[in-house]
Amino acid sequence: DTKTEILVFEIHEPSILFIVVYHPFWGTCPTHAVVAEIILDYINSYIQKRGKFSSQIVLCGDFNGLSDEIILSSRSFGIKNIVTFPTRCNKTLDLILTNFPDKYNKPKRIAPIAKSDHASILWLPNEQQLPQLKSKTSLYDYSSMTIIKSVRVCSDDKPCLNSFIRILIKSRDTAF
Repeated sequence: DTKTEILVFEIHEPSILFIVVYHPFWGTCPTHAVVAEIILDYINSYIQKRGKFSSQIVLCGDFNGLSDEIILSSRSFGIKNIVTFPTRCNKTLDLILTNFPDKYNKPKRIAPIAKSDHASILWLPNEQQLPQLKSKTSLYDYSSMTIIKSVRVCSDDKPCLNSFIRILIKSRDTAF
């Protein structure tokens, strides 16, 4: 029993498979192969479902001694480690492996969280990759449950441009 923990989930729009791993340092070499096989089975089934060229995969976590096995095995899927700095003492135990590194900035080492002895890793999307989400916000008259005004709100709007201010701006623009 290695006490390895694996969390697998998929997000949509865009579709990305996330596999988050915690592999404790006391795992033995025979268990490394078993854990690597489980992870690679998840990746393989996702690729079969989505197709090789539309599959976006992120494999990350605390791999400890498992890292070499995973890195070597995942190369056949086009997955590469993008963490190039030590995350605990002088070793890189915490990894982010992905097949779409160009869509994200280079990971940064930041301070550990709480009492952890591992550095945290900050990995942010490139500016071009941030979706420009648009939504419609409405001002309601709750006594009659009718919409008074509706405005479009964009994800790149400044926080001070709340829906009330946008309604005032739209009213001003309509008046002139």
